[in-house]
Amino acid sequence: MWLDHAGDTAPSRAGDPLIDRPQFTIPTAAADLDSGQLSAVELATTMLERIARFEAEVGAFITVRRRDRILAEAAASDGRRRSGTTRGPLDGIPVAHKDNIATAGIRTTAGSRVLRDWVPQEDAAVVTRLRDAGTVLIGKLKNYEFAHSAIDNQHFGRTVNPHDPDRVTGGSSSGSAAALAAGVCLGATGTDTGGSIRIPASFTGVVGVKPTFGLISRHGVVPTSWSLDTVGPMALTASGASMLLTAMEGYDPRDPGSVRGARASEFVPRADLAGLRVGVERDYFGSGLEPDVQEVFDATLAGMATLGAELVEVTIPNAAHSIAAEKAIVYPEAAAAHEQWLEEHFHDYGPRLRKALLTGYFFRAVDYVRAQQVRRSLVEEVETALSGIDVIATPATPRVAPRPGETMADAAGASHVLHEYIRLLVLPNLTGHPAAAVPCGRGNGGLPIGLQLIGKAFDDGKVLSVAHAVERHARATGATDLAAHSARR
Repeated sequence: MWLDHAGDTAPSRAGDPLIDRPQFTIPTAAADLDSGQLSAVELATTMLERIARFEAEVGAFITVRRRDRILAEAAASDGRRRSGTTRGPLDGIPVAHKDNIATAGIRTTAGSRVLRDWVPQEDAAVVTRLRDAGTVLIGKLKNYEFAHSAIDNQHFGRTVNPHDPDRVTGGSSSGSAAALAAGVCLGATGTDTGGSIRIPASFTGVVGVKPTFGLISRHGVVPTSWSLDTVGPMALTASGASMLLTAMEGYDPRDPGSVRGARASEFVPRADLAGLRVGVERDYFGSGLEPDVQEVFDATLAGMATLGAELVEVTIPNAAHSIAAEKAIVYPEAAAAHEQWLEEHFHDYGPRLRKALLTGYFFRAVDYVRAQQVRRSLVEEVETALSGIDVIATPATPRVAPRPGETMADAAGASHVLHEYIRLLVLPNLTGHPAAAVPCGRGNGGLPIGLQLIGKAFDDGKVLSVAHAVERHARATGATDLAAHSARR
């Protein structure tokens, strides 16, 4: 990995934040670029300086591009702005991509030795769309091997949680979340098959979006599960995530799951929730929560009511079956996706993933069919629950980020603690509905806690509009401020 080191950051104590507060978000940087208070070259240089300070400890990147190429893209953005040919609000914004997303001429490993030397000839669709929007590519971000469940990347090392280096970041989009929290890029892409964007977003206090299935092209994304995979935006704020989503969305005939004419609903930066109805399902999503998570979730619901939302009790009778159904779908589909690589590169896989993929061969066809039938019934149940309301609000994860030793993998490579973390997240993957994780408070030790918002199909913009109001309220009340949290505790 290339790094422009200007010096090493001082070591942090376990439990202390590793990084200082990021200086920019996408909206603030875009405004400063447009006003001339900031140049794209200055912004890119700031990102490189922060990488030099923090990357050695955070471990967010697999590959950082050469400094001259990053600055050349930034200079080209400045030139477009001077000539009046800017490509839109993202022109000059520094972004980075999860390393299972193909980038032409830049190594794409998917976090595995199997693809350690792969340099794609073609960009993934989302890379092309964000490049066409004028973004500046900083590099490729670490993920769990082939975006599959694990504790850390066995081949490229650990990504630490910038809020506490003694805690995990979560995955599989670990590098994307950590890079944003560390302020070494302003936007990132992730992939989400069973919570892989929303878990690390919740653990690190950033916004992560699992879009409506079919809204954003998966062309050029290394597959895990053809019927569950999605690719989505991650940012420090809901408005920033919305800006990325707008650039990334759209029909692509190269993706068989892409929906012709699909567009997300409009994002409105709401200051309140007046007139909106928010569904709350307590039987499944409200059970088994860590006390701090329960407290913050209840306070967030009360805050949403204060902002004018009407809270409505909803039921999803078979939500508890979502984990079993997801496993019976994703394991066989992952085994099929990796069949040839497993034959040719069996020993290049990490042992956890190798065992997990082999598990896929032991599911019966009848198991897969039954899981798809459960999936169909869950679609109907979620649509019924969403009837007459705007979003469903749930905790994103039932606990805050654990320490590495608190996640024990079983013989198949699956973590029992991880099972608990994805428990609240897999339902929207199965049903295809949009879901976003947004920071809403902090637990003991100042660790971030996330809220999940689930919306109607292609109502991604409204989901992020509600998320925007939630994050504004959390900031205004000090719920997401580390110093304020510490003072309260």
